[in-house]
Amino acid sequence: MPHLILSSYSPPSLPTTYDDVEFLWRAKGEKKELWGTAVGQNAYLFNVVPHTHGVLVKSDKLTRSSDIEELKRVLRTFARVTNATVYADNIPSKNRPPLADSQMAPDAACAGYPWPSRVALEIGFGSGRHLLWRAKESPEILFIGVEIHKPSLEQLLKQCHLQGITNVRAVDYDANLFLETLPDGLLETIYLHFPIPWIKSPGRNIFCWQLVDEARRVLKPGGTLELRTDDRWYLGWALEILADTPHAFFEVAKDRNIEVMSKYEARWRRQGKEIADVIYYNTHPVASKRELRSMSFDCELSFTEVVRRLAAFKPVIGPDYLLKVGSAYTIDATSGLIPLIMGSMMRPEKRYLLIHGGNLSYYPTPPLCTRAGYQAHRKLLEIVKGEANEFDSSY
Repeated sequence: MPHLILSSYSPPSLPTTYDDVEFLWRAKGEKKELWGTAVGQNAYLFNVVPHTHGVLVKSDKLTRSSDIEELKRVLRTFARVTNATVYADNIPSKNRPPLADSQMAPDAACAGYPWPSRVALEIGFGSGRHLLWRAKESPEILFIGVEIHKPSLEQLLKQCHLQGITNVRAVDYDANLFLETLPDGLLETIYLHFPIPWIKSPGRNIFCWQLVDEARRVLKPGGTLELRTDDRWYLGWALEILADTPHAFFEVAKDRNIEVMSKYEARWRRQGKEIADVIYYNTHPVASKRELRSMSFDCELSFTEVVRRLAAFKPVIGPDYLLKVGSAYTIDATSGLIPLIMGSMMRPEKRYLLIHGGNLSYYPTPPLCTRAGYQAHRKLLEIVKGEANEFDSSY
């Protein structure tokens, strides 16, 4: 990833703005510093860590963008605003266009994204060949691609720009958790092509009871969930799940020809491997039973009080969620950040709790308001308000 090694640098008075990059605050921890920056609505957090030749400046994983060129630009601006002497870097400018327009934040649904009337979604799009082809064939449909492999995300964003495709949005997040945030009856189709079969750890398979349950809610009446696999075990796994689904209507086809295939599928076909399709039809959609949730803090507390209360608790592990707290970073006497790991046991989220002027908020954004995320938030709120019992048996 892009980084700088600075043999010397002089931090300016903060906050300040340089070349449209806002430098907001500098927080000191035991072993490193955190710098909070922003470009428009996008937050960028940088770690400044001691190095043999000075300090190493790199993006914090929490705000690492798939738009690598924008990240490099912010790093170059960091070097200029601090009058740094650069010992080494890996951020040469290639003058590539910005790619962020095709990205969608995982919390878009929670933030009131204006959904069009026709939306489809692909889980794990890989090279993006299928997703891009669908988008070009049906420009009236918004296609969402959910992927956790960052090189695949960046490649998709590049291809959208090069081919002038404007009806694709890429999301870097766990698909099952992202589906939890979507409105009822939004999607026409969910594509799931060649997922990894976790035979020894079936709980890790993306096709699971939770996926089918959420699909029944987010698919339109008559919408489809389409699985494509070359693995016989995975086929049996999916059929077992669908057989246990109330009112399930689905069909299975073998070696069905589709309009576009990945290079991997083409190779498998040359090798004579069988390809199976399982298509589930949403004939009995279910309505959401989600309660109204808020991920805000309804209290004012001092930085020192929050640090003291959180330090008294060990990691909180509930039946379906977790909450872990790290060591605090100090901005000034009344402000600071505390690292958090919270939410789903399978895909916990990393955030910071920002305390400034008595106000508490998540940085850079609130965790997704999933069931697990909300449970972790409620427990965190109990702890910082002094309402939680350190010996609560639910921990």
